Amino acid sequence: MKILLCRPLVIFLLCLFITSKGWSQCGTLINTFPYNEGFETSAAWTSGGTNSDWAWGAPSHPLINSAGGGAKCRCTGGLTGSFYNNGELSWLMSPCFDFTTLTYPWISFKIFWETEWKYDGMVLQYSLNGSSTWVNVGTDTDPVNCLNDNWYNYNSITGLSSANPKQGWTGRSGATAGACQGGHGSLGWVTAKHCMSALAGKPNVRFRFLFGAGTTCNGYDGIAIDDILIDNAAPNIASFTSLCTSSNTSVFTNTSAPCPSQYSWNFGDPGSGASNISSLQNPNHTYSAAGTYNVSLTASGPCNASGTVLVPLSMISVTAAGTNVTCFGANDGTASAAVTGGTGPYSYAWTPGGETAQTITGLSAETLTVTVSGTNTCASNAVVLISADTCPNDSIHIPNVFTPNGDGINDEFIIYTKGYKSTQCQIYNRWGILIYEIKNINEAWNGRTISGLKCSDGVYFFILKAEKLNGQLLNDKGFIQLINGR
Repeated sequence: MKILLCRPLVIFLLCLFITSKGWSQCGTLINTFPYNEGFETSAAWTSGGTNSDWAWGAPSHPLINSAGGGAKCRCTGGLTGSFYNNGELSWLMSPCFDFTTLTYPWISFKIFWETEWKYDGMVLQYSLNGSSTWVNVGTDTDPVNCLNDNWYNYNSITGLSSANPKQGWTGRSGATAGACQGGHGSLGWVTAKHCMSALAGKPNVRFRFLFGAGTTCNGYDGIAIDDILIDNAAPNIASFTSLCTSSNTSVFTNTSAPCPSQYSWNFGDPGSGASNISSLQNPNHTYSAAGTYNVSLTASGPCNASGTVLVPLSMISVTAAGTNVTCFGANDGTASAAVTGGTGPYSYAWTPGGETAQTITGLSAETLTVTVSGTNTCASNAVVLISADTCPNDSIHIPNVFTPNGDGINDEFIIYTKGYKSTQCQIYNRWGILIYEIKNINEAWNGRTISGLKCSDGVYFFILKAEKLNGQLLNDKGFIQLINGR
C-alpha cells in the first residue's frame, strides 16, 4: 500500500526536520564588521534543538540575575528559577557571515555558566556548509593570551553527545553533593575570546552555541550568553625602547602590543655579520662602527596581523682638543668636542665645571672629560688635557710696604710672579729673628708671627728663593715696611 503525500506537506515536514536538527541554508550574509550583538532590542540569534529552553530577556536566576551588558541576554533554563531541561541538546544559532574581508577573524562574548561539572555544558561551533556539519571553535588546550582567554575548561562533557570532541564550558559554584558534581563554575560573567584563523576569507560561516544536559542534577541556573563581537583581531603595534650600555652597544626592550609571540629584529648593521638580526624578545647589539643605523622590529602573532616599526639609532665617536694656558696659573685655555657618526643635535656635559657648550673657554691647567649625548644616540666620552705653556716672559714683583689693618686694601704681603713655579721667602725682624716663612707661590704674609702674634709697625728683612718654569733659580733679599695703621 502506498501512501501519497502532497508536495507542500513533504516540503513542510522536511523543513521541520531540518530546523529541528539545526540545519538551514544561509540567506542574506552579514559582511560588515565589526559585528556586535548585545540582545537588547531582539532575540537575534535563533534557538532550537531537543528540549530547548533558551530564553531572551532580563535574567532573574538566583546567580545569573543580570545581563553581561545592558539589561538583556540569552539564557538556557529560561529567565527565572534554577532548572534546565532534562536530556537537553539545544542550540543558539547565529545568522550567516561572509568573512571574505576578514584576514584575522576573532570572536569575543560574555558568558556565565552554572551547570553540573563534567555532565552538562556548552561548546561553540561553526559550519561552512549551510549547517550540515559543525566544527568546534578552538580547544580546551589552546594557549591563553590577550586574544585567547576563558575558553573551554573540560574536554569530555557527557551531555554534548553530538559534539566531537565534547569540549566546552562546564561547572558550577557549589561543591559536589552526592552524585551531583560541583566546582569549576564561572562564578560570574567572564569574557571569552578566541582567534578563528581557519575561517579567514571564508564566504559562508555560521555559528552555534550547543548546550547539552543529562537527566539528573539539572537544578542549576544554566548558561547565559551576551555581547557577542566578531571582527578582525586587533593588529600588533610594534614598538621598543633602547638603552645604551656603552658608546657602541645598546639593549633593546620590546614594548609591542597587544601580545605578540614572535619577533624579528634587524639592527641595520650589515657590517656586524650574522649578529645583525635576532629573534629574541629583548636582544642587545654591539655596532661595528660609528654611524646612524635604522633599527627595525617586526612583531607577529599570536593570531593577528604583524606590525613593524623603524627607529634610527646613532653610534657616535667623540674627540676633544684644547689650547693650553699661556702660563702656569693663568686661565685662558680652551677645549672643544668634535662628533662623528651621527646627525645631532647633541648635548654636551663637561666635568669638572659642568659646562654644556660644545666649546668652552677660561680654563686653567687641568684634565677635562666631555660626555656627548642626543636623541636616539648612545652617549660617548672623550678626555682632553689642558697644560700650561712656558711663560714667554718671566717676572717677579716684591712689594716693599703693606698695611694689615683689615680694611681689605693691601692687607697682605704677596710676591707676584709670572713664569715661576715656586717661591720660598723668610722674614726676619730687626734683631735677625725669623718670624715667618712663605713656603709656596700662592702663600702670603698677614703681618703676624709663626705663632700668630701680631707684629708691630716697622721694617722687616726678607730673603727670597724662587724657581722659574725653566728650572732657573733666583735668589734675592730686601726690606718690607709693615704699617698697621689705626
